[in-house]
Amino acid sequence: EDFLSRNMHRECYDAVFKTLREYLGNRFHVPSGGITAGAVDDILKDKKLAADTGVRLKHIMELCDMARYAPAVLDTAQMKELVRELKEVIDYLERHKE
Repeated sequence: EDFLSRNMHRECYDAVFKTLREYLGNRFHVPSGGITAGAVDDILKDKKLAADTGVRLKHIMELCDMARYAPAVLDTAQMKELVRELKEVIDYLERHKE
């Protein structure tokens, strides 16, 4: 949120991506360095979570990748939505621990 309030777009997306990777690594006991959008399905396999959880996680990661590596930058409203979605997904995962 600090990067968001200061319009530091690249830093905001980096922070969201790193936060999500670290959280998923700690939550599911996997190395965070290897967590990508493509690995989400394997990480969540056999977990009793809502069906859209993986879709939402992949969506966040893909938006971060696009914003971090593509020349186009998403606007502030999209960044706020991304941060909101990150908070919602982490909150959901915290409430549904096995």
